[in-house]
Amino acid sequence: MYKARVIAGEMLRARGYEIPESVTVIPFDEFRTRLAARDHLDLYAESDAPGAIYVKFFPMGTKKLHQSSIEKEVNSVKSKLTNADGIHIVFVCEEAPQSNLQNLLRSQKYRDVEVMTYDQLQLNPTEHFLVPHHELVPPEEEAGVLQRYNCTRGNISQEFPKLLASDPIARWFGMRPGRLCRITRISEVTGRSTYFRLVK
Repeated sequence: MYKARVIAGEMLRARGYEIPESVTVIPFDEFRTRLAARDHLDLYAESDAPGAIYVKFFPMGTKKLHQSSIEKEVNSVKSKLTNADGIHIVFVCEEAPQSNLQNLLRSQKYRDVEVMTYDQLQLNPTEHFLVPHHELVPPEEEAGVLQRYNCTRGNISQEFPKLLASDPIARWFGMRPGRLCRITRISEVTGRSTYFRLVK
């Protein structure tokens, strides 16, 4: 749980949130004391874009989330906040959700809810030397990219290769289907190259 909370802080920072160093460099002894008291383990951050986010950590050993309990958990988080409109919620638990819950989370009602496991938050995937730089194309730049590739929103799915929203990098940045991802790779042989993927 200690490592997952630190990495979650790094993930939020990568998504554009201002996360204090006290989250990502917390000494283990201090974390263990707070864990015993269940004191301020969850993370909350605000940003004009992409908006507020709340990360809830379930204790180790907690049964996996089910379709029947997800609405209760969402309401429980929102009840703690003074302004919960449009908030993005990340639940972190020990086991991956079953397929029926995964399907539910793809629905419009739960488009702002993610479920991640502790295992998925044991490392920062962007720190691997083989992983090139990824970033979402800002909405104001998207039209220029489409024009460069003689593409429109109507045929974008035929023109660009796909990056699955379930890909570890896509999940790290919270990329949603329909968005364009810009990937920049630097090679000693070919130099700097930029290419794009459509998140699916």
